Amino acid sequence: MLKTSRISDINLIPRRLINQIDRRPYTIDEFYEYYKEPLTSSTIIFEVIINDENNIIGFVNYSIDRLYKEIYINILSIDKEHQHDKETLPFIINCFKKLGDVTYLNIVWHCYKSAYFIKSGFNKADGDLLQYSCH
Repeated sequence: MLKTSRISDINLIPRRLINQIDRRPYTIDEFYEYYKEPLTSSTIIFEVIINDENNIIGFVNYSIDRLYKEIYINILSIDKEHQHDKETLPFIINCFKKLGDVTYLNIVWHCYKSAYFIKSGFNKADGDLLQYSCH
């Protein structure tokens, strides 16, 4: 069974997960440097995705904007062998749908590969943006 865990130390995220982020305009070292301070913000959140063997198989970075009533998913990176299994992506999508439903915040996701997410209840917004409306 998969689970997520909020982290406060960016160094817990394996380099391989940052390396596979599509179209990233920064180096892996720049990523670690940018987030080197402890992650204590209540609006910028990093969570790792952990499998049954307690291995980190992915991470997600999102921010909460209560003023705009949105949760903005900035980064989702999942190990390639788990990207197309029938568990990991549905698990993450359902986590965010539940979070949106509980907080009454819409989910906004900048995504280059949108077909799967549209099948999962997200709607196409502007450009590469997807949105899941909780109401």
